[in-house]
Amino acid sequence: MVLDFISPEVLKNETENRVDYLRRRTIQMFGDYIEELGINDGKVMNIYQSVLKSLEELGESINRYIDKNMNK
Repeated sequence: MVLDFISPEVLKNETENRVDYLRRRTIQMFGDYIEELGINDGKVMNIYQSVLKSLEELGESINRYIDKNMNK
């Protein structure tokens, strides 16, 4: 498998880069959109914050997988 030739540190760095990119794009796209519409609804903001938190958790989960399965 190709991943056998990539160090866990490189994979973790790539994971962080991708999650950071997704987080920035989410903020840019939806944050601006929410602001443009003047949405001040708590439910919408909770969902928006939940999406950002889920992206962070995704990165952490991938890194745990890398630690568990590639550091043998």
